Amino acid sequence: MNRGIDAYLAELEARRFSHSRRHHSARTLERLLIYMREAHSITDWRAVNESQLRDFALYSARRHRSSRGKRISAATLRQWLSIIRSFFLWLNRTGRLLHNPAERLAFPQPEQSLPHVLNESEIAQLMRQSPARATVAGPSRPEHHGNPHPCRTPGPATGHPHCRRQSIGLPHGARL
Repeated sequence: MNRGIDAYLAELEARRFSHSRRHHSARTLERLLIYMREAHSITDWRAVNESQLRDFALYSARRHRSSRGKRISAATLRQWLSIIRSFFLWLNRTGRLLHNPAERLAFPQPEQSLPHVLNESEIAQLMRQSPARATVAGPSRPEHHGNPHPCRTPGPATGHPHCRRQSIGLPHGARL
């Protein structure tokens, strides 16, 4: 079984897969190898069946712990199963297996968290903290309608509020 893994990893290296991919593949296939030997007494990849691969996926999801002591995430399990599927596909394509037991191996659904919904007290607190806005957001200075800004055109100041503000010396943003 080790020779099969070594040959697969050599193939990945020959095809110039990244070091990270080869490392993750080696670790995942080593986990699978140990599981198959200990749980099912399997010493040849040809003896592995679809049911045993599903058992490995369930075992990994329920019992395997990360370095922090947490269960592995659905994304990690998906990565492991993807590596296992690729490995068994390679074994099948290279004639080492007649049938690919990982062909129909299902991936777990990705974890999706729901958006946080504010309750009434959080909404009230948010409204107390935010200054009231009296204006509605919209296009900036719609009175120009695509024409150059009146302040930038030569000649005397027009009736445009911004131009009047400048002509009487009010700072930008001051109300008339």
